[in-house]
Amino acid sequence: MIEQVNPNIPIAQQAHCGDWTVFIEDGAVADGLGRHCAISQTQFDMDTCRPVLSIELVPENGGLRGTLVLPIGLSPRNGMILQCDEAAPGPTLPFGTATRLGCIVELDFGAGIIECWQRAHSLHIKATDAETKREKLFSISLNGFSAALKLALSASGVRTDTSDTAPNRQLR
Repeated sequence: MIEQVNPNIPIAQQAHCGDWTVFIEDGAVADGLGRHCAISQTQFDMDTCRPVLSIELVPENGGLRGTLVLPIGLSPRNGMILQCDEAAPGPTLPFGTATRLGCIVELDFGAGIIECWQRAHSLHIKATDAETKREKLFSISLNGFSAALKLALSASGVRTDTSDTAPNRQLR
């Protein structure tokens, strides 16, 4: 059990579900009483140890809201397209901004997308290199996505109508 010394400082916990990490922070919401829960995945370049892409999603109103950060050097005019396994590509999503950390895309998904992700193996991302104008492909593993989402929903007290059972994961 974690003993909180200062009740004004949120307690953070994390758990790993496949390729996803679940972050749970007590007392980190506006009223200070609830839990902020997010699921994320970050991929690194093995040579430089720098992040290549990062996605963080927060369950909200039956859907998911969050951000995707892709490498710098992508064409902001062309945006990016998400595709779940071999399903039809989704609409083009614009880059919100670019910083030294990367190109940032705001994400907002409903239940239909969540169901697709729960059945799929990978999420494919298509973007255009700003310099070469060639298509760049990225892939996000969905291994553990369902379990991570269930854990985040369970920890935050949000009810969901998905049929899978909640994972039995220990937080640390």
